[in-house]
Amino acid sequence: MYFKKNRKGYVCGSFDKRGKVACESHIVREITLIEIISNEFKIISASIDNIDYLSKIQLSLQKEAKKKEKLINKYTNKIENCKIQKNKTLKLLLNDTISKDDYSCFIEEINEEINKYTFFF
Repeated sequence: MYFKKNRKGYVCGSFDKRGKVACESHIVREITLIEIISNEFKIISASIDNIDYLSKIQLSLQKEAKKKEKLINKYTNKIENCKIQKNKTLKLLLNDTISKDDYSCFIEEINEEINKYTFFF
């Protein structure tokens, strides 16, 4: 295709050199080509915006996942601490340092705390 000012567009090279014997008159107006290319750029830029938008969403989800992971670790540690307290309390009971009623009351409180933290899992 060759640009021809007088036709304000691009003409088939074969037609331009050899006429109708070689090819029919094909022409693409410059304004039409500009519109087509502009539309293609709009489509490409929209897809780039979508990719950027998806990247932002992914980053946001990763941040949220880190927050949730920290929260899970926090509650897991609290549950582990409660279990340690239960073991210590059991040792106190076995050594006759506390009464069975005190032990039962304390264990009940610790179990309630454990249940409160396991609710999040």
